[in-house]
Amino acid sequence: MAEQLGLGSPVFGPMTTRRPTIWYDKRGMADLISNLEGYGDLLTLLTTRIRTAQVRASIAVNQELVNLYWGIGKEILTRQREDG
Repeated sequence: MAEQLGLGSPVFGPMTTRRPTIWYDKRGMADLISNLEGYGDLLTLLTTRIRTAQVRASIAVNQELVNLYWGIGKEILTRQREDG
C-alpha cells in the first residue's frame, strides 16, 4: 500500500518499519515519571493557549474580510452614483 501512495518512491525515499532506538537510564525514567504528574495540567494549558490563539486569528481574519467587503461595496456605490 505504501508503494501505491508513492511513499516508497525516490521522492519520499524507502519505507522503513524500524522504530527509532530510544536510550534512557533509570534516572531519566524517574524524572519522566515524576514529570507526568503535571502533564495533564501542562496539556490543558497548552490546549487553552492554542485555542485562544486560533480564536484571535479568526477574529482578525473576519475583521479584515468585513473591511474588504465594506470597501468593495463602497466602491460599487460610488461608481453607480457617478455612472448613473
